[in-house]
Amino acid sequence: MVEEEQELQPEQINETVIEQITLIDAYTIGAWIEYIRLARPQDLVVFPSGAISDQEGNGYILWTLYLVRDFLKKKGLEFIINDSRLDDLITYFQTKYTSKDKSAPRALDENDSRILDQTIEIIRILLQKELSKKRIIEIETHKGILDYDTLLSTRLVPLFTYPDTVFKNISEIVSHDLLEAFRALLFDLPTASVMISLRAVEAAIRELYFKLLSDEELEESHSLYPTWNYAVSEIKKQLEKLSISSKRLEGYLDFLREIRNSAEYPDKIFGLNEAERIFVESIHAIEEIYLLIEKIQKDKS
Repeated sequence: MVEEEQELQPEQINETVIEQITLIDAYTIGAWIEYIRLARPQDLVVFPSGAISDQEGNGYILWTLYLVRDFLKKKGLEFIINDSRLDDLITYFQTKYTSKDKSAPRALDENDSRILDQTIEIIRILLQKELSKKRIIEIETHKGILDYDTLLSTRLVPLFTYPDTVFKNISEIVSHDLLEAFRALLFDLPTASVMISLRAVEAAIRELYFKLLSDEELEESHSLYPTWNYAVSEIKKQLEKLSISSKRLEGYLDFLREIRNSAEYPDKIFGLNEAERIFVESIHAIEEIYLLIEKIQKDKS
């Protein structure tokens, strides 16, 4: 049955994109190394057919060596491959054990077992030394109003009622600040989160302010960074001219302005529950801003 299955080729990495090593990565590479370390003479190097792997991505010693090598490449640890001469071992094993000649060996012999032990021990020592340099911070999810696990995996999308509209219009700086404010909450830095949340709102306010200006007014504008109060005041005037209701936005901004004023006191410290609420209110204000921006753009067209 194995002979009839099409062999899977190990992953080819054309471009080097270095990935961070996660806890599950450390567990996985440890399991692969332990499997190879426990290999003994007469254990299969490849399938009896000479195939390195099957269609399900399963294999024996040679396939696991490929997995280890690809892992080290992805994590930017090529020096371990070079120092252990892993490439040479893989090439040697492939030549010897995957030959289509039916008399070719498929099981590990005594000499190759010793070579394999030496290679994997070098890899184990070097990898252990590298992993010991890593500092892993465990996040204790706060039991507040936010579903941190879901928001982490969805980049905050569930917080928006109209995510398509928001993410079509949102600027890079606003998106960056929202994610950073959320991460600050994750790491129990509520005061930092509040400051960054307010910065995100202020950036969105500036975008709305400039969208409302006419070409002539844009030319006359002397600052790319109007103050919060000035920009909000001008936005209200412009929206009134266009007969666009902005009561919801005004309510969010009034609340956030009070927060912003209190945050200016040098000894002000925010608690986590308070910071979560401010973060959510900032999300609501930003969503209202981008809904207005889309409406203005449609009216202009």
